[in-house]
Amino acid sequence: MPEPSQSALVDDFLCQHISSVPHLEALLLLRGDREQRWTIAELSQALFIPAERAAAILRELEQRGFARQREDSGGEYWYHAGSVERENMLDQVQTAYRRELVRISKLIHARSSALGEFARAFDLRRPS
Repeated sequence: MPEPSQSALVDDFLCQHISSVPHLEALLLLRGDREQRWTIAELSQALFIPAERAAAILRELEQRGFARQREDSGGEYWYHAGSVERENMLDQVQTAYRRELVRISKLIHARSSALGEFARAFDLRRPS
C-alpha cells in the first residue's frame, strides 16, 4: 500500500489537532519564537481577537500538548511540540500553510462548520 502524500498527512494533522484558523495562527506564532512567553493579552493583540478567545485558544493548545504554562508565570504560555515527530510535522504544516493559505484555511473552516452542524443536531433545548 502506498504511503500517504505529505499533503494528506498535513491535512490529517490539521483535522485532528486544529480547531480553527486562529488556533493554527496561535500555534505558529508560539512556535516562531520558542523562547518568548506569551500572555493572553499579547496573543489577543497579535491575532486581533478578543482576550476571551485568545485564552480559550491557549488553554486548548496546552491541553493538546502544543503549549505549556507554568502556574507561577502569571499566565504566560510558550511553545512545546512534545516530540521530534510532532516537530517535523509542524515544519510541514507551517510550509503548507505558507504555500497553500487558502486551501488550508478552507479545510479548517469546512471542518469547524461540519462539527458545528453536528453539535447543533444534538441541541435538545426546546424552542422559545
